[in-house]
Amino acid sequence: MSKKNIGWAFYKDYFSQKDQPGETPAIEEKLTSKEGGFSDKIVDTKKLKGAFDLVEKNKSLEKLELNNYRTTVEALHERFRLTADVWFSVQTNGRGFLSGIGNSHELGLEEEYSLGFHFDHTSGLPMVPGSSLKGALRSAFSRKVLPAMMNFCGFPQVEPADVSLLEAYLFDGQWAGKNLPSAEQMHFIGGAPEFWCGSLLERDTITPHTRGKLPKPTPLPFLKIPAGVTFKFYFSIPKRWKPEVPSSKVLLLFLLCIHRFGLGAKTNYDFGRFGISTESIFFKNGSKS
Repeated sequence: MSKKNIGWAFYKDYFSQKDQPGETPAIEEKLTSKEGGFSDKIVDTKKLKGAFDLVEKNKSLEKLELNNYRTTVEALHERFRLTADVWFSVQTNGRGFLSGIGNSHELGLEEEYSLGFHFDHTSGLPMVPGSSLKGALRSAFSRKVLPAMMNFCGFPQVEPADVSLLEAYLFDGQWAGKNLPSAEQMHFIGGAPEFWCGSLLERDTITPHTRGKLPKPTPLPFLKIPAGVTFKFYFSIPKRWKPEVPSSKVLLLFLLCIHRFGLGAKTNYDFGRFGISTESIFFKNGSKS
């Protein structure tokens, strides 16, 4: 499995039956009706028992190393750079990184990884979509500490109106109440792992809280990207930059926001935490801040 498309291995091959490698089972035949019709049908796990070898597939996923995908990694980052003007690197720390856990990846089987993960559709590599990157950074603009962070980055004296003006420009494509054409807007392209010598995916568990006097919570196993993996995030800056503060200071603010507030899922459980890499912010023209 070391050379397989990782996204395919996780979502397609993972639920293939022992005697039909690469093929998903006819789940419709394993459904059990409940009152309410087809939409309320559930998977009958008794009918699926013994049909999968999830323990071995879990081990195979956990053994995947990023270094075995160097060509694919370089191609993915080259695709990002085609439209990016600037990028910076950060490194996962804490409990690691999660993304796409809302994607369906559960049949109720023993030993299955019950949370989803987001993979690039083409390369199959874990990635952060531009929409997730944009959403995380925008949420940081509602934090009370943001003006102090802006001052730290070299912004002039920051007023609430300045924050609102910059937020509308960066995230809504508006300046002074007017909508800007796409070419004059900030674009958040996304990010992906760039360097790591060990296994790219690692097992972890989380235990949901249940109600009751004597609850017996069941730990949910899932995959994560471990601490220590270098990520690179990409942005496209409009040529006609509107704010008085230079774009390099805005990118520094983005870098600090990711470091301070995190990115991805379960940040309140110490996931999605990033340390600032020793690498600076690089612009496509060769300059760096």
